[in-house]
Amino acid sequence: MCLTPISSKFLENGQPDLSFSGDGVFVQQTRDNGFATGGIITVQPDGKLLITGAYQERLESEFSVLRLTSVGAADATWNAT
Repeated sequence: MCLTPISSKFLENGQPDLSFSGDGVFVQQTRDNGFATGGIITVQPDGKLLITGAYQERLESEFSVLRLTSVGAADATWNAT
């Protein structure tokens, strides 16, 4: 298992915002033997975050989009079809 930090939130004084994902950092689990990168983060009007990213293992790469709630949790209501 590989854990990749995806997004962090800080207070105005530079300290991690502990209300975001419990410690100020959202971490996404990825598959073994590869690496993931975060891309563009967009804040929606309701405060939710859309995050683009990519995962690469050997010569294969995949594009992904993740949505977090305003408190840094994966949004289980998104793409629930």
